[in-house]
Parts: sequence; structure tokens; C-alpha cells
Amino acid sequence: MLVSCALFVVALLPRAYVAARFGNEPIWDGHYYHYGAERIAAGFGYTEAIPGQASVPWSHYPVGYSGFLAAFYFVFGARPVVGALAGALIGAFTAVVVHRLALSFLSDVRALVAGALCALHPGLIVYAGLLMTEPLAGFGLMLAPLVFLRLQRRPVVAAAAAGVVLGLTTLVRPQSLLTAPFLGALVPEKERKRRAALLGAIATLLCLVTVAPWTARNWHELGGFALVSTNGGQNLAIGASPHATGRFDELTSEDGCSETHGELASDRCWSKQGVAWIERDPLRWAALIPKKLHYTFDHQSFAVGYYAEADPDRFPESKRRVYRTVLSFAQYFLLVAAALAGVRRPTSGEKNGARWGYIGSVAVLFGGGVLSGVRIVWPMVVVGTIGGLTELTREIRARVVPYCALLVALLIAVHILFFGEDRYQIIVTPALCLLAASLLRNP
Repeated sequence: MLVSCALFVVALLPRAYVAARFGNEPIWDGHYYHYGAERIAAGFGYTEAIPGQASVPWSHYPVGYSGFLAAFYFVFGARPVVGALAGALIGAFTAVVVHRLALSFLSDVRALVAGALCALHPGLIVYAGLLMTEPLAGFGLMLAPLVFLRLQRRPVVAAAAAGVVLGLTTLVRPQSLLTAPFLGALVPEKERKRRAALLGAIATLLCLVTVAPWTARNWHELGGFALVSTNGGQNLAIGASPHATGRFDELTSEDGCSETHGELASDRCWSKQGVAWIERDPLRWAALIPKKLHYTFDHQSFAVGYYAEADPDRFPESKRRVYRTVLSFAQYFLLVAAALAGVRRPTSGEKNGARWGYIGSVAVLFGGGVLSGVRIVWPMVVVGTIGGLTELTREIRARVVPYCALLVALLIAVHILFFGEDRYQIIVTPALCLLAASLLRNP
């Protein structure tokens, strides 16, 4: 516990500095999260103030992050720097959770490495000044398996508690729900076949129960079903439109749905439009997949762009270029170490041909993708994810490695469907830190 406390301090100090110095101007999506938190903290609920009209219920963005910020705004005042400092706290707690989760299957030294990687990762530190959902979502995805493993002597209670954690995380990022059915795979080998499906079902049920009050609110206020938010259809359309680039792109009135009124109607219209575009030209849509993965994994620039947009004079292009390079290469080396998490230390007499073949393929993809100057690492990420998932077939104490690989796999799947942005890597970066510390561990 002393080591975890030390990690908390080490993680908090740089994050608090970044948050206090730069977390003063929410922009892009951060503006809306801050606005939603202000409204909740002031007692208006998750609503939008329309001039000359009564407040209108709002659910375009998931409520969870704004609700989290609102608790701090209510106590300390509705200022962006308060939200940024709250994010710094979450980042520090994430390093602790990663360390405690690593202790469930790694040595003390390796667990310390996992926690230290999370505490000192440049991308996670720089992100502390942004009012964005990704760090809180990443925290929830790491906390859920830790809760499950800590309570595993009472499996039903463990699955239920972890399901509640994932339910709260789903209110921050709806795609987190997809993780719940796989929590049962964390049980040891001798119990996996009998209990994994049941425990996954319990976790999913409790996840949905946790989200249900908000879904009921949406049904009552918006007039129809919206599990958490109403931006899924728009995201699908952005990734499938005739002018889609593979990353975020504004939809215009020429794309359709300009005559729809209300969040729910707009979401359903965009969803139908997105499906129609895919059906009309599935090959064009499929050809966008490498671009979506490129924008998700091949660079780190979102945080730098956020700060530069908020304060251009403090971040001239020359400085931005340096920051982007440092952040990107820090992530590249974390990704290559994480890609080798499925490679365990060989035992005497064990055949190592497949092991060396896998290491060689990762090395070739990394060298060709980064060291050659091209900077394309997403193929290596895909291969590494598959390698991590193969841990499910091995007799090991706890399947934390395949769980973390699953988080990356789900991230890949979600953003193949929607669109890619490098900020989404932040969600799985704590998991990548744990995977990196697992490299060449004992069987």
C-alpha cells in the first residue's frame, strides 16, 4: 500500500501542475462537457438554456463526465481549472489502480513498472489539463477488473460490483458496456468454463441496471429510447459519408437530416443515413478502415492541438511540432512493448519457434512503421491485440492480459465503425501500461 501511495503522489504532482497552468479554457467537446456540468451544478439538470425559452432536456453527449465534474463544481465553484484538477486526481488514482491490478498476476517489481508507466506517461500527464472524457473512462475500465478480482471469492458479488462500475463508466463512454460480458473470463482456468458466461451475464445485467435510470429519463424527456446519449447516429454518419476522411468531419445540411427536429429524431435520421451510405458503397467504406486506424494509433496530437486552440500565443507551431513528436514516440514505444505482452519467458525444453516468429513479426512491423520514418503502427497494434487475446487459451492465474487486449480490440472495432482520432488511445493507455509491464513475464 505504501508503494501505491507513493505512485499516487508521483502521478498527481505533474498532472496538478499541468491542470493548474493550462486547464483554464475548455474548447471543442470540452466546452460542452463544462457547460453541462455548470448546468447540473446549478440545479438545472442536464439541460440546455435556449434564449427566450425554458430549459430544454439535453442528451447529445453522455452525461457521466459532466455529472462527475458537477460534483466538484458544486463544492469548489464552476471553473474549468477545477475540472482539470479533478481530472488530475483521476489520473493519479488510475496509476494506483493499474499498480494494484498488476499485483494480481505480476511480481512486485513488474507491478511497480506498470504503475510507474501510468504515473509518468507523457501523454497521460499532458492530458490532465483537458476537460475530456477519456481519462475517466480509462479509469473505470481498469477499476472494474480490480473490483472483480478483489471480490472473486464471492463470484456473484464480484460480478455485480464490477458491473456497477462498468455501468457508471458506460454513462461516461457508452461503448464501455461492450466490456461487461467478458468480465467472467477473469476467473481462473479451473472455474472458467462453468462460471465465465454466468458471471459475464450478471456483470452485464448490473451494468444495464445502473444505466437504466438515465435511460428512463431520456425516454421521458426526449420521447423515445436512448440508452445514454444521442450522438451515435451522427458518429456513424461521419465515418460513412461520401466525403468521409477517416477522422472527424462536420456534417452539413447537404448530407441530409437538416429538416429533422429534436435530438432523438436527428440521431435516428443520421443512423439511417449512415447505414444507407455503407450499403450504397461498402467497398468505399471498407477502404476507409486503414485511415480510421491510422488516425487512431499512428500519432499523438490531440492534446497539443487543444492547448494551441485555447492559447495560440503560448503554443506556436514550432513548439507544437516538438510536443507532438515527443508524445507520439512515447506512445510508439509503449505500443510495441504492449504488443509483446503475450510473449512469456520461455521454460526449459519448450519449443520457441512460434514465440520468435511472433516477436519477429512485431519487430518488423514496428521497424517498418516507425523507424523507417513512415510512422504507421496500427498493423502492429492489431497483431499485438491478437497476441494478447491468445492468453485466453493458456492456463494462467488471472486473465488480465487478455482483458486489456480486449479493451484495445473493442477500441479498434468501435472506431472502424465510427471514425478515428488519436485521443481515443488515452482510454486504453492505462491498459497498455499494464500490458507493457507484462512483457516476458514468468508463465
